[in-house]
Amino acid sequence: MKKKILIIAIVLFVLLTSLFACNKGNKVDYNDRIRKSAEAATEMDGVLTVTDNGEVVYKYETSLVMKGADATVTTSESQYNSSFVFDTQSSVNEYENYDKSNLVKINYDESKFKSSVSGDTVNLTVSEENFAAVVNAGAYRPSGNTTITLVFSGDKLQSIAMNYLTKTGLKVNVGYTYKY
Repeated sequence: MKKKILIIAIVLFVLLTSLFACNKGNKVDYNDRIRKSAEAATEMDGVLTVTDNGEVVYKYETSLVMKGADATVTTSESQYNSSFVFDTQSSVNEYENYDKSNLVKINYDESKFKSSVSGDTVNLTVSEENFAAVVNAGAYRPSGNTTITLVFSGDKLQSIAMNYLTKTGLKVNVGYTYKY
């Protein structure tokens, strides 16, 4: 289960890292906005859904709730088991002195994506070739370009969304929302 939490944290890290390629002149501004968002967030919900011809074949949900310096992380993973039954396994983990900086560590390569900014929305376009360098999505690699959308409200990150098709035709949807 800790591996799944780590995977979700890595995906979030990579998505947040992507933001810094948006505008060389505004790197510090976005860095501050993301850092402050992580510090101020009281909840973060994430979901990764994989569908095949409209049928959900895999779903991973995580919810992080901060209580002062501590955090409660609830996860739920649903997939077909060996008996071809769609099975869900859930867990709740408590962490003392949870390090929110794990959500915003920055290590990026500006050459890996193109970006556009419109108001409080940042769209990052990642090529198929650079996807693995930007997003750790395991076996779910895209066919073609992928757009990652980050939405801010003022200085706070509100959501991250990414949708794409894999080479095998699976549809992958990833989304995160933040509460303050």
